[in-house]
Amino acid sequence: MSLKRALEKIPDDRMSETAAKDILRLFRHHPDEPLSVTDVARRAGLNETTAGVILCVLADFYVLSADADRYRYHRDTIVDMEIERFLRRAETHNEFVQANVAKFRERYGTH
Repeated sequence: MSLKRALEKIPDDRMSETAAKDILRLFRHHPDEPLSVTDVARRAGLNETTAGVILCVLADFYVLSADADRYRYHRDTIVDMEIERFLRRAETHNEFVQANVAKFRERYGTH
């Protein structure tokens, strides 16, 4: 399976995309470390429900492995490339939105 397919199953909203980005970044920095939903939620600053939904989807599509109530990321070249592409795209989009908001505020004020 692939990260792309997993991301298609995650709710298509800003909060879920940001949560997925934070979770993937967390697991890339802690490969092979088993983390529970509570651990992930606390470290990524998410609520447990959101973290749980995203972790389940990532495990269902074999981006993460699931063992009982723990999730783990095993380094894989192809998945690493997919994650890097997703994170880069998400950051580019975020920068674009922030730039547009800044332009709007300059033009029309903050009120």
